[in-house]
Amino acid sequence: MNPDLLFTVSSGLAMLGWLVLIFAPQSQASNRLVYRAWLPIAFSVLYAAALGTAGRIPGGGFGSIAEVRTLFSSDWALLAGWVHYLAFDLYIGGILSGKMIERQFSLSLRALILFFTFLFGPVGLLLYTVSSRLKR
Repeated sequence: MNPDLLFTVSSGLAMLGWLVLIFAPQSQASNRLVYRAWLPIAFSVLYAAALGTAGRIPGGGFGSIAEVRTLFSSDWALLAGWVHYLAFDLYIGGILSGKMIERQFSLSLRALILFFTFLFGPVGLLLYTVSSRLKR
């Protein structure tokens, strides 16, 4: 497999997970794909494989922005970074969705928060946190 194909497939699967989570949060599909973490776990496996394939990137690291830029010059390392986002954002989206259902957030507020979590992870978490505080 090549990183371009894996990027496309993983992005499509993530979109499927988010659509199910937003539009059918209490469905069997949401339960299997997101709440039981099948998709985030699959992304985690792909993440580990992409990291292993990328190997060591000379000059790459996390000590400076230049090192991170160099690190992501490898398509395999870039794929690993992308799949990292997919796994964690979807996993957090599942946790937030469950909490919002439990706390009886309106469907529109749940959808808004999950939309922002999907596109801008930490902003969605912030919106959930603020909304939770206001809902007390």
